[in-house]
Parts: sequence; structure tokens; C-alpha cells
Amino acid sequence: MNDKQVCLECGKPLYGRTDKKFCSSACKNDWHYQQSAGLRSLKSWTATALARNHRILRGLLGHPGRRFKLVELQLCGFTPQLVTGHLGTEDGISRYTCYDIHYSQTDAEIFDVHSANLYKK
Repeated sequence: MNDKQVCLECGKPLYGRTDKKFCSSACKNDWHYQQSAGLRSLKSWTATALARNHRILRGLLGHPGRRFKLVELQLCGFTPQLVTGHLGTEDGISRYTCYDIHYSQTDAEIFDVHSANLYKK
């Protein structure tokens, strides 16, 4: 046994192969779970924020032709940086999608909010 070889998770001495990193499957699983905690947290936050954006945009669907101030939507929890698609930019107006909802956005407003009707009932 190499005296410098210890389990990455619990610190117990390792016996056996010289390239061994963990003393047990439980320690290996615990270590990998902790390593991916940050990514899991980011994925969860992103999914929650996208769902919130979709819910806010869905509430705007019943107001065709109306313009909405981006600042007011952000106060409701809208995160303009999180979209599921960017359809392009022309004349300072960007077209985005949030799942099945399309909308146009300038630096100050969101408008032309409509459903893409991807899911027909």
C-alpha cells in the first residue's frame, strides 16, 4: 500500500490497485454527486426561470398589438436573457422564442407576442 493513497471522499487509506481513488462504491457515488451539485443547481434554476418566462409571456397572449415595457416584466420575474430560441435581429428588433411563444424585443419593450401553435389539441 502507498501511504499517500487515501479515498477522495472519506480520507480512509486505500488498499489494492495503485490507481484506486475511492474505498467503496458509496464513497465514489457521494463524491461524484457532490461534484455535480453546481451543475444540477444551475439546471434547476434555468428550468424554473424559463417556466416563469413562459408563464409571463402566456399571460401576454391575450393582448395582440400591445407593447409591454421590459422593466415592468422584469419586476414580475421575467429574465430576458433566458430564451429557447433566437430567430434573428433586424433594425434593432430581435425575435425570440420561449418554447411555443414567439415575441419581438427591443432594448425597452416586448411586443408581437403570439403562440406558434406547435401543439394542436
